Amino acid sequence: MATIADPESLVKEIEDLRREGWIASAEEFAEQAIREKLSAARRDRFALETEKLQQDLSVAGLTSDRLLREFERFRHAAHADR
Repeated sequence: MATIADPESLVKEIEDLRREGWIASAEEFAEQAIREKLSAARRDRFALETEKLQQDLSVAGLTSDRLLREFERFRHAAHADR
């Protein structure tokens, strides 16, 4: 398991909250906080990549409406062949 050094002030805050009963486990609290930050970072990365893709598609003259129409046309044609 990796060890992450926390600033002493954060450790003190976490321990104070644990002693007061607000946090059951300092380790679980830290793990959950890290998971939440990682999730937010992944969400931000996805949003940025999606925005870039939309810009690239727009430069190429493709809109979401046009892509949906093309998909529906392809889907109907594929089902008509069955």
